Amino acid sequence: IIKTLSELSGSKDKLHIKGKLINYKKENNIQLIYVENVSLTFHKIILHIPLLKIKSIDN
Repeated sequence: IIKTLSELSGSKDKLHIKGKLINYKKENNIQLIYVENVSLTFHKIILHIPLLKIKSIDN
């Protein structure tokens, strides 16, 4: 699984994220997204995560 996930950065395939958005903050050029009961799907691999924090930095 770790090998497959490490290949995501160079892959053209998409990682699908499904869950319930519980909070979203944007300060300056940083976005923080909190999602609960997450299912991450990549090919035939499905990961279930209770709480996911996504940090995005805009340039």
